[in-house]
Amino acid sequence: MGTERDDLRQLLDREVDGALDAGERALLEQALRRHPDLALERRRLQRLHGILQAERVAVRPGFTEAVLASLPPAPWQARRRAWAFPAAAMVALAALAWLLVGLEAERFAGGPLLGSLAALADFAVAAALSGAGLLAASWRGVGMALGEALSLPQQALFAAGVLALDLLLVVLLRRGRRTGAAEAPEVARGPRS
Repeated sequence: MGTERDDLRQLLDREVDGALDAGERALLEQALRRHPDLALERRRLQRLHGILQAERVAVRPGFTEAVLASLPPAPWQARRRAWAFPAAAMVALAALAWLLVGLEAERFAGGPLLGSLAALADFAVAAALSGAGLLAASWRGVGMALGEALSLPQQALFAAGVLALDLLLVVLLRRGRRTGAAEAPEVARGPRS
């Protein structure tokens, strides 16, 4: 009878949606005469459907497109012009630096300013190389630590620890129930005189 009841409820749902054909409608009417509780469920579904239809919000055509058009572009959707000024400024500063270095080199062949700039450039290259090496070593260390932590003995130890904590929680919950059950009758009796 459970599957017949489920089929009848599906017929009720389809009736509210207006999707029943003549044969299904006749079958549903017969079932409604046999089962008064099904008729009650039908009235409830029709009432709910009426409430939902009354509260329905009409959306004007083109609403979604209007909302999407009014949103500002996401940062990754920025226009190409946004990058034009910083790129032009960087190119101009690089050209100015090469020009100044070239003028200084002609003016003071092997002078202190050229030596300072060369030392500064060497320092930048060395810093970049050491930073890249440190980054690679850090990631290698993280990989080794994770590999060590995820090894089979470590996983077994972790699982045993979790199991022990679960068992401790169960024991504490049971002890709390026993203590609460033992104290409950005394509380129900009230204070002794």
